[in-house]
Amino acid sequence: MDLYVVLGVPHGASEAEIKRAYRRLARRYHPDINPGDRMAAARFRQILEAYETLIDPERYGVLDIRVWQLLFAIDSVWQNPRGRGFIFSHWHQYLSQLRHHARELGVSARAVELTLFKYHRLIQKGRLYD
Repeated sequence: MDLYVVLGVPHGASEAEIKRAYRRLARRYHPDINPGDRMAAARFRQILEAYETLIDPERYGVLDIRVWQLLFAIDSVWQNPRGRGFIFSHWHQYLSQLRHHARELGVSARAVELTLFKYHRLIQKGRLYD
């Protein structure tokens, strides 16, 4: 599940954009607004989980395999070159490297992730993005 899609924001969205999207969707699907509607309650839980994960750096665990592959290509990560079968230490290494590059560049980790994702899309051969 792509948490950015759940909230209807682009990859690399700012914290303010994520909060705005969450508030808009939370008002629409909140169980108090839709009493007895199980679909709305399920959607609300999904929206809340996406928001909490994206907004809290400790929980931020959105992994894009393509970004991992590029980090491997530039020697920022040293294992699992294909980006499959992740374990906790891989997540930690992934997020640490995104934050490291973000600090060096003076941008957010999400901006680094989005830039790497867009670059991978640019250089990718085949039908991965069709």
